[in-house]
Amino acid sequence: MTDRPIPHLPRSFYADSAILRKVEQAGFSRITSPDAVLACVIARVAASLDPGIKLPGNASLNFVSAVVGQSGTGKSQAFSAARDLLPKIGTPVDGWNIGSGEGIVAAIVGKVDSETGLCPIQNPRVLFCVDEGEQLLKVGKRDSSITLPTIRSAWAGQGLGQTNASRDTTRNAPPHSYRFAMYVGLQPSFAAELLTGDGAGDPQRYLFAAVQ
Repeated sequence: MTDRPIPHLPRSFYADSAILRKVEQAGFSRITSPDAVLACVIARVAASLDPGIKLPGNASLNFVSAVVGQSGTGKSQAFSAARDLLPKIGTPVDGWNIGSGEGIVAAIVGKVDSETGLCPIQNPRVLFCVDEGEQLLKVGKRDSSITLPTIRSAWAGQGLGQTNASRDTTRNAPPHSYRFAMYVGLQPSFAAELLTGDGAGDPQRYLFAAVQ
């Protein structure tokens, strides 16, 4: 993973439509890979979709992309190009960083209503951006961390949250009541580390794209 180049989509792929040609041009204009820009654009498109839109078999359209490259090779440029191509996705949670699994749920769900005892969905569509995936992996290694399991559950559209003793810290999102998307920048060594989590199902949930 650290020595071999990651394959790219052929130029003929981007010639297939006017939209894809714009993505390719945006990547080249930022001196970054069109593949990386496309991965981030797909995440932004996913975040713009209503949570009720699903694939056959009740499968979620939630989406996570991993943009892979050494430091300074264009990961942030890919994020920026995607935002310029699709600036409005209809949610205030656009490009927020992920601090914890609890933080993901808190961005989606409000506090328990004192009268009804229910947790209102305050942001049904969210897009998170992690500039450096090293931070994400370090947080995920902590014994008490629920960050990576929460991302796996969110990708699949499963129920999120926990019921605590205090109402102020109790938040729950029912299955398919939210739209979750994320793009994360990874150096090759950390992408390789993420790939070792196939038993838990981490890499199967990410679309990987190279920036170089």
